[in-house]
Amino acid sequence: VPRDVQPRVAAELLRRETEVLGVMKGEGEETFAALLHAYGALGSTVRRVVREASVPEAGDTAVSALEDFWRKLEGIANLTYRVCGIAGAKADPDMEIRDQPLRPVMDMSRIPFLYPNLKGFEHRIVYYESSRGCPFSCSYCLSSIDKSVRFRSLELVKQELDDTTAYFDIPQEILDFYKMYRPSPLVRAYCLEKELNTPVKIY
Repeated sequence: VPRDVQPRVAAELLRRETEVLGVMKGEGEETFAALLHAYGALGSTVRRVVREASVPEAGDTAVSALEDFWRKLEGIANLTYRVCGIAGAKADPDMEIRDQPLRPVMDMSRIPFLYPNLKGFEHRIVYYESSRGCPFSCSYCLSSIDKSVRFRSLELVKQELDDTTAYFDIPQEILDFYKMYRPSPLVRAYCLEKELNTPVKIY
C-alpha cells in the first residue's frame, strides 16, 4: 500500500476487524523493535492485562501498567492501534483508534547484519538486502510502490559479503537465463532451487 494511504487503510482495517488491536505501517525494523520493548515492559498481552484490571485485587497495578503501555505506544511511529480500557478484554470497534505518523524511510546502513558467519549456509539461499525499492513498476512486485531506491553503504556491503570466499558458484545455466530476460521472483527461485538442489523450498 502506498505510504500516503497507509494510515487510512490501517484505521479501516481496525474498524472492520474487531479482534485486531494494531497495525504496523511502513518499514517495520525500528517499529517492531520499539513495540517489543513496550510489550516487554508490560510483561503480558494487552487483553490479559485488561482482564486483570477488572479484578479489584489487582486492578490498580494492572491499570497503571496499561496506562504506561499506551504512553509508550504514543512515542512509536508507524503504528495504528486501538486503545483498550478496562471495560473488557474484547476489542470494541468504537474504541478510540490512534494513528501515529509515519517515520522517514530508514537509512539502509542502520539495519544490522544477521549473518556474521556464513559457515553452514553452503548451498542455501541467504537473503541479503543491499538496496530497497525499485525505479520500475512491475505489477507483481511491491518494491515499486514508493518509486524510490536506497542503498546500503558500499563499504558495509564489502565488509559483510566476503567476495573472496565463494560459498557456492551460481551455475552458468542460471547466469545465461538471467541474460535472456528479467524473470519474476518465483521463476528465479524455482530455477535456483532446481540447479542448486537446495534441501528446502525457497518460495
